[in-house]
Amino acid sequence: MRAGLLDEFCTVYGESRQQSASGFIKRETVELARVRCHRINKREKAAVAANEEQVQGQVTLQLRDDKRLQGATSFNYDGEDYHIVQTIRQRRDKSLEYTGQQIQK
Repeated sequence: MRAGLLDEFCTVYGESRQQSASGFIKRETVELARVRCHRINKREKAAVAANEEQVQGQVTLQLRDDKRLQGATSFNYDGEDYHIVQTIRQRRDKSLEYTGQQIQK
């Protein structure tokens, strides 16, 4: 992955769980990191079929693999919130690809 591609920012969120003395588990969304990213267009992928459909409300981002991103569940990109539906780890260039589905508010 070339560092020049990472020209935008996204904020990655995870889930924190805390158990009270009574046994109630409180779930809370916490910010894991604000990282540089690059939006991947479907046309940029090498093995894309010519008749592939664009899924509305879905975005794919490429970012550097980072220990802080363990347990990521969602991200905010360009002012919109997305739930992570697929994570692809590229070991060759130490990057991650997050595919996110837009969260309807």
